Amino acid sequence: MKKTHKLVPCAHYDVERIESWLTDMAAEGLHLEKEPTFMGFFPFAKGEPRDVRYRLEPKQAVIDNEKPDMDAEALYREYGWEYVTDYGLFYIYRSVTPDAREMNTDPQVQALAMKGIFKQLIGPLFICILGLRNSISRITGGVVRFFVTFGITYAGGYFLVIFASAVLTLIRLVHLLRVHQKLKNDIPLDHHKPWRKQALFSRLSKFVGWGFYIFILVVMMTQCTQGFGSDLQIGQYTDDPPFVTISDLCPQGSYTLHNGDVYNTVTVDESFLAPLYMEWHEDADVLAPDGSTVGGQLDVIYYETKNTWLAEQLAREFYKRAQGAYAFGPWETPELDIDYAIAYTAQNSGHPTIIMQQGNVMVQGYIDIFDDSGYNYLTEWATQMADMLK
Repeated sequence: MKKTHKLVPCAHYDVERIESWLTDMAAEGLHLEKEPTFMGFFPFAKGEPRDVRYRLEPKQAVIDNEKPDMDAEALYREYGWEYVTDYGLFYIYRSVTPDAREMNTDPQVQALAMKGIFKQLIGPLFICILGLRNSISRITGGVVRFFVTFGITYAGGYFLVIFASAVLTLIRLVHLLRVHQKLKNDIPLDHHKPWRKQALFSRLSKFVGWGFYIFILVVMMTQCTQGFGSDLQIGQYTDDPPFVTISDLCPQGSYTLHNGDVYNTVTVDESFLAPLYMEWHEDADVLAPDGSTVGGQLDVIYYETKNTWLAEQLAREFYKRAQGAYAFGPWETPELDIDYAIAYTAQNSGHPTIIMQQGNVMVQGYIDIFDDSGYNYLTEWATQMADMLK
């Protein structure tokens, strides 16, 4: 017996049209096989045209898998209905007996069965909305930084996938809610609902949707493998960082990392809009030749962007976000011959942070570096950094 596969010509939650389509396929000699469906493709066996009725029964629990409860299956078999396969949130039954009684004759009972699906969809919808909210939060918290750090394709693709998933889940819920309300109002389902008119559009939209997801995922994975994930301990980093470090403040001294490499890490990334992005976390001391000590904690965020405008926007965006932090306060900014510089303190740290921008480079440094007298080295760090930027 020859087999063929056909893509369902309507949404996977459109119960009435799927039932109508399967019935029409049987009338054309295509009978649904007892095999799993895949990506919306149904397996059919070619045979003689027959009058077959199909019904979709809602699954009632997330743990439902390929087959329904044995008692339910046996009961429906007595009614003249044969279990065929499962599809998404539904089990598919069929009957070749013209006078076989309906599986569910009471629309109110069917409404209760349909209500069980809502509980299964609320979880995925909540996850999608939460992911969408987090994406929007990250973007609104720093639009330029978000896209510069992750790249237009990665960041935009991630947002689009989350947004599309949330919208599609919501559309599915709305459709099933309408079916539920229809049944609650004692209006039976239309098992012969026309499906041919929208078949071509539905199938094309599915192919476009698959292509969209595959394209976005491939591009995002490519972006990840090309740029993200290069995290090292400072002791393993062999290049010269493009910014001032604690050892640069006292180049003739003896340099020692605190806590080994537990805290001392460096991240090196890249994106389309930022050919170089670095995060530097350093906790170290330098013993000067005269016996004095300079050291503490240095956190640096460094961007080399595609153009000056992006660096300017980053600097202002970083500062605007800092102004909304707890216990924000001004700090005397050193006189620097660069495009932009501003110093501040926040979060009750008592230690300053400075944001600097020159050309297409933006750097933010958290300076918790002191000598034995308690003198903060912000000015020295910023002055050397300005010379390096020029």
